[in-house]
Amino acid sequence: MLLHKMKDKQGGFTLIELMFTVVVLAVLLAIGVPNFRDFLRNSRMAAQANDLLSAVNLTRSEAVKRRAPVTLCVGTTDCAAGDFEDGWLVFVDTDQDGAVDAGEDVLRRHDPMPGGITTAVAETADAEDDASPTFAASETRYLSFGQSGFRRMNDGSLPVALGIVLCDTRGNVESGGGPGMSAARAVEFTTSGRVAITRSVDRIEALGGCP
Repeated sequence: MLLHKMKDKQGGFTLIELMFTVVVLAVLLAIGVPNFRDFLRNSRMAAQANDLLSAVNLTRSEAVKRRAPVTLCVGTTDCAAGDFEDGWLVFVDTDQDGAVDAGEDVLRRHDPMPGGITTAVAETADAEDDASPTFAASETRYLSFGQSGFRRMNDGSLPVALGIVLCDTRGNVESGGGPGMSAARAVEFTTSGRVAITRSVDRIEALGGCP
């Protein structure tokens, strides 16, 4: 008899408790899902910027090690017209013409960036060259280093300081990391070839903002 009464007292959630649980879950999802989505986007942007930084460092180090020009250019099979969002490759530019020729070793190949990420190249200035010459469109599609470890241009002219801006659908807006930290990224190159990544909203805007 006692066992029967205990069983009668057992029960599940009441309707009110269930509704309260659903409301709390909905609130948590409303807060958490956008933050998680931004986290994934930020991670993806950081990965692409770091991949580009890594490729530049490889280009420079291989040029010094091999004592030969090494070039990073847009394209996954050759130095084609396009943007860095279309992918890039690093190769030993033996004849210094900025194009992948037969017999020239390809050292790294990077697939196109994930959909939604776009890139733009902007001319900038640095302490080494306050009056950078204007660059031609073709000069925005490659970075080349000579055996000294300094940047070089295929036509022998002075390299310009460049910034490559990476953006997704959010644009140049604050997104985690503290005040003034952008959802976009910019990879900046001095005339000598030093490279750094910035997330500053103001700096990215100075480079022309998002494409």
